[in-house]
Amino acid sequence: MADLSDERVDRRGKRGNANPRIEQAVNALLEIHRANKIERITYLIISVISFAMLIGVAARAVWLGDIDLKTYVALFGATGVIGVCLARVLSVWKDCLKFLSAILHQELGQ
Repeated sequence: MADLSDERVDRRGKRGNANPRIEQAVNALLEIHRANKIERITYLIISVISFAMLIGVAARAVWLGDIDLKTYVALFGATGVIGVCLARVLSVWKDCLKFLSAILHQELGQ
């Protein structure tokens, strides 16, 4: 991660120190990011396992040439788990961006 105590470019494009309120918001976001690390890693691991299962079931179906109800359930189950995990990870990022957006709008007066 980049050091946030560096000089920043303000909205007019000039070099200068970052607004302390914005810097505090970014630091808070980094803390949220660090706090959710276990959750993100868990969802990533589950997604990788589901993706491997999806590829394995699809390869088995092509190799054996049979697609029965169990195969469809395995395909859709793995796909659903991947979708749910990615939705959770993206919702964490969405919440962080909404938080930062509110701070920026408040600070920049927009």
